Amino acid sequence: MNPSAVLRVTEKGAEEIARHTVGLGLRQRGIMLLLSKPRTLQDLLHKSVLPTEESYTILHELMRDGFITQDDGTAPVPSAAPPVHTGMAAHTANGVAPAMPAAGARTAHARDEWHIHDEAIISEARFLLVDFCMDCFGTQAQTLIDRFRTCKTQTELSAQTKDLATLISQRQPAKLAALRDIIRTINESA
Repeated sequence: MNPSAVLRVTEKGAEEIARHTVGLGLRQRGIMLLLSKPRTLQDLLHKSVLPTEESYTILHELMRDGFITQDDGTAPVPSAAPPVHTGMAAHTANGVAPAMPAAGARTAHARDEWHIHDEAIISEARFLLVDFCMDCFGTQAQTLIDRFRTCKTQTELSAQTKDLATLISQRQPAKLAALRDIIRTINESA
């Protein structure tokens, strides 16, 4: 695949994201959620926490099954540039991301909707949540990513997710719906 090829979700893929009609796995859904806005292959591989070979395999499967499509990348496409992250980076004075609220901090936004079910697969849940952090905060996400990567139980993941929801509601409230979709995906796959 051409690294500058632009990947996008098809109508069939958008339907799957919204309704879970086919029942794709978390990794496939994670890749499709990353493509909820068109991205270059290079940008997608940079944002994904999966090994490159696994990402390629999933991309080929999703393309074969009609969930995503690619443009050839020969014509200039405005969305081929890396996304500009506003939100957290725009709210920092020295380029350092503000700390996520301490584990256990709760607000009105931290309700049961952020709970990770006991049957959820921890590694796949971490994968989706780390990808979400990268998408929202880019290079400023490392602290958040480290917190999710150290979670070993659904209880720990739930606590970190609630704290992330608090941070998102403060910094990028428009992204709360995307976080809800990820939690629903995690819990429905349990």
